[in-house]
Amino acid sequence: MSKPIVALLILVPLLLLVLIYQPTIHCFPLSPERAAKLDIQHLGTAAALYSSLLKHDISQIKELHALEQTAPKLIDNVPLDPWDKPYHFRFLGGQAEAFVIWSTGSLDSEAGLIMFTFTKVNGDYKAALLQIAEQHTLLNAL
Repeated sequence: MSKPIVALLILVPLLLLVLIYQPTIHCFPLSPERAAKLDIQHLGTAAALYSSLLKHDISQIKELHALEQTAPKLIDNVPLDPWDKPYHFRFLGGQAEAFVIWSTGSLDSEAGLIMFTFTKVNGDYKAALLQIAEQHTLLNAL
């Protein structure tokens, strides 16, 4: 037998085995609520780095787009929330140098307001989810 035929006789069964027993990977899209929570956590991390890594006064952040103007760049672009509304930032101050980031678009969703508070504890920022739905309030420490 010629070498190409032998190669085909070996490769075709192997290819069939790979196709038959290939592990299936399921990728599910994120819900808008989950996407907003991940975005806010990412933005909160960037704001914390603004303070700890770049040594900038976090109280000077008036809007999240300030995080796009840093060197080194902390974030390329501040995204819109999954409902095409901007995320908002507010510095609360105090000893914990607290700030909040929230999704305005989530107000019109079933999830209700999605807001994270970030407080400085032993030099590191800790995030807590404050989600206000129609009839109840959930507070989950992350």
